[in-house]
Amino acid sequence: MDQQPSYDDLVTRVAILEQTLEATREKLTAVQKSEQMYRQVVDRATDPIYVTEVASGSVVHTNPAAQKMLGKSIGKIEGHNLSGIVVPEEKATSDDRFERLINGATLEPQEYRIVSGDGKEVPVEATAFIIDLDDCKFVANIHRDISHRKKAEAQLKESERRYRLIMDNAVDAIFLNDVETSKIIDANQAAQSMLGKTLDEIKQMTVFDIVSSEDRKVVKYRLKKLLQEDALAPQEYELLINGNQIFIEAKPSVIELNGRKSVISIHRDITNRKRYEQKIKESEYRYRNLIETLNDGFSITDPENRITYVNDKLCHMLGYTPGELIGKKVPFLIRGKENREIINHQIEQRRKGVSDPYEVELTAKNGSQIPVLACPRADFDQQGVFQGSFGTLVDLSEVKKTEQALKSSEETARALLNIPGIVSALIDPEYNIIDANDFMAERFEMTRKELIGKNFLALLPKEIAEVRKKHHNDVIHTKKGMRAIDNRDGVWFDSIYNPVIDENGKVSRVALTARDITKQKETELKLEESLKEKNILIQEIHHRVKNNMQVISGLLQLQRRVVGDKKIDEILEAAQNRISAMALVHEKLYRSKSVTNIELDPYVRDLASDIFDSLNANPNDISFKKKIESIHLPIDRAIPIGLILNELITNSLKYAFSGGGTGTICVELCSTPGGQVELTVRDDGIGIPENIHSKTGKTLGLTLVRTLAEKQLHGKLDIKNEKGCKLQVRFPRT
Repeated sequence: MDQQPSYDDLVTRVAILEQTLEATREKLTAVQKSEQMYRQVVDRATDPIYVTEVASGSVVHTNPAAQKMLGKSIGKIEGHNLSGIVVPEEKATSDDRFERLINGATLEPQEYRIVSGDGKEVPVEATAFIIDLDDCKFVANIHRDISHRKKAEAQLKESERRYRLIMDNAVDAIFLNDVETSKIIDANQAAQSMLGKTLDEIKQMTVFDIVSSEDRKVVKYRLKKLLQEDALAPQEYELLINGNQIFIEAKPSVIELNGRKSVISIHRDITNRKRYEQKIKESEYRYRNLIETLNDGFSITDPENRITYVNDKLCHMLGYTPGELIGKKVPFLIRGKENREIINHQIEQRRKGVSDPYEVELTAKNGSQIPVLACPRADFDQQGVFQGSFGTLVDLSEVKKTEQALKSSEETARALLNIPGIVSALIDPEYNIIDANDFMAERFEMTRKELIGKNFLALLPKEIAEVRKKHHNDVIHTKKGMRAIDNRDGVWFDSIYNPVIDENGKVSRVALTARDITKQKETELKLEESLKEKNILIQEIHHRVKNNMQVISGLLQLQRRVVGDKKIDEILEAAQNRISAMALVHEKLYRSKSVTNIELDPYVRDLASDIFDSLNANPNDISFKKKIESIHLPIDRAIPIGLILNELITNSLKYAFSGGGTGTICVELCSTPGGQVELTVRDDGIGIPENIHSKTGKTLGLTLVRTLAEKQLHGKLDIKNEKGCKLQVRFPRT
C-alpha cells in the first residue's frame, strides 16, 4: 500500500502548482500583448499583407490594405490559397516560391501580376518570409503595388527609344556632353562617321578635342554663355579630320539628363555650301562681261550712287540714251517720297553688304512710272572697300497689270469684312449701296436686306451727304483711296474710302469703312491743350528765374561800385559771373523749343563770350577755341557744367597768362563709350601750382569745381600740367 504524502509535501506541491499557474498566466498575457502589437503594425501597414498557414496553405489573416486592393472582405480571402489571386500564367512560379520558402530557402523580392477585386491586373513586388509561432509555421507575404513605377519605367523606355531613334536616324552629327567636365557622353552614327572614330573612342574625348586650337577659346566662351541662356545661335567652325578640311555649323542647347545638366550639340557639315559660296564669288568676277546678253535692264553705279553703265535694254525701257543716263545719280530716275525712301534705304543696306531684291518705280523720259524689280549686288574690292553696286532691273509692268486685276477681285471680297464697331459698305458710282455689313444696318435701324439698294446719300443729313458725296467722287476721279475725319454734331468719324477697279481700269464701286472715334478725339484734344499749357508754364518759369538772377547780378554789380576793398570786389565779381552762368541756362531754355534740355554748343560759346567781356580780356591776345559735339543735356546737368566752365575759364584768364602774355583757351565736350560725357578745359599758360591742384588745395574755385564734378555730376575730376593746365571732368549723361 502506497504511503500517503505528508501535510508538508502537499503544501509544497500546492505552492509549486501556484507558481506554475502564475508563470502560465504571465506568458499568456505577454502573448496577448504581442498579438495586439502585431495586429496594430500589420493593420496600419500601407502595403497589403497576407499571412498563410504552412500546414494548410490557406490565408489566415489579411490587413485592410490587402482587402482594399482585392476588393474583398476578410471572410472571402481567409481560408483560400494565396495563389488564387495570381494571374494564371504566373501561378506556377508563385507555388514554386512557396515550396522553396518553407523548405528553408531565402527569397529575393519577386514581381507578380495579381487580379484585383474589379478584375484588373495589378503589378506587385512580393516579399515573403517564415514566421514560427509555438511549433506552427506561417508565411507572411507583403505585396507592394508598383503600378506607378511600371508606368514610369514604360515611359522612360519609350523616351529612350525615341531618343535613340532620333539619334541613329539624324543626318546631322549629334554630340551629348557633360556640362561640368565637357566630356562627350554620347554621339550618333553621323558623328562617328564625321570624325572617323567609334563611339567608345569618341567617349574618351571632350568637346575641345573635335575643334581646331584656334576655335577652342570660342567654344569655351560659348559653353559659359550657354549656361546663362540655355540655347545659342548656330556658330561655324573649321575642323581638320585626317588631313581634310571641313566646315561645320554647330547649334548647342542645354537639356536635363538623369538630374544633371548636359549639352546637346547638332553639327551640320556645311563644307559643300562653303565651296559653292566660294565658286559663286569667283564666278561673279569671271562673268561680269556677260551682262550685255541679258534680256532685262542692267546698271552699274559708283560709291556715290552715280550711274556708270547701263545696257540697251534699260535704255529702251526708260526711253533714254546711254549718254543721258551715264553720270547721273540714281535719284534722277526717282519721283515720289515713298520711292526715294526705298532707294535711300537700299543704298545704305548695300553699303553694309546686304543686297536683297526690292520693288520700286522708275520715271521714264516721257514721265510715266515704270514698276521694276531691282536685284542689286554690292561690289566690294578684295580689301572690303565698297566700290558701288550692279544689278538687273526687271520690268514689272505686265505683272502689275495682272496683279491689279487679281487685286480688284480680292478687294471686292475683303472690303466687306464684318468687323464689329466698324461701318462697312460697297457703294456704286451712283451712290447706291451694293452691300453692307450688319453694323451699318444697325446704325440705320434696318436689316442688311432692306439697306441694300438704298441711295447712301439719301440716308444722311444734307450737310453730311454733301461731304460724303465729294469724298466719293474724288476717289472715283483719282482712282486712289483716301481717309477723312469729320465731325457730325460732336460725333467724330474716321472714314476710309478705297476704289474697286474693274478689268477696264474704271472704278466700279467704292469700299467705305467708318469708325466712331469721338472718345479718342476728345482725349487727344484734352492732352494737346494740357501739354500746351504746361510748356507755356515751364517757359514762363525759366523766364522769371532768368530775370530774378539778372536782378541779383545787377544788385551785385551795384554793390561792387560802392565797395572800396579790391578783395571783396573780386569775390562779388566771381559770384556775379556764377549767377550769370546759371541765368544763361534758363535763358537758353526759355528761348528754345525744348523746355527741359539745352544744346551745349551755343551755350558754351555765349558763356565764354560773357566771361571774356566781364574780365575785359582781349581776344587778340588770348584766343578761345571750342570743339563741342551736338549734345543736349537737362537743366540739372547744364547748370553744374556752366559753373565749372565759369570757374575754369575765369581762372585761365586771370592766372594762366601772367604779365599780359598771349595764349589759347580750349574747351572740348564729347560723348564717350558707356553713356559718359567728357568735358576738357585746357590752356597753354604757366600751369597750375602743385600745391593747388592736389586734393588738399583749399582755393574756393577749385573746391567748387571738384564739388560740382563729384557731388552733382557724379563724375571724376582730373587735373594735369601738360604744356599749361588741363582739367578734365568725365560724368554720366543722365
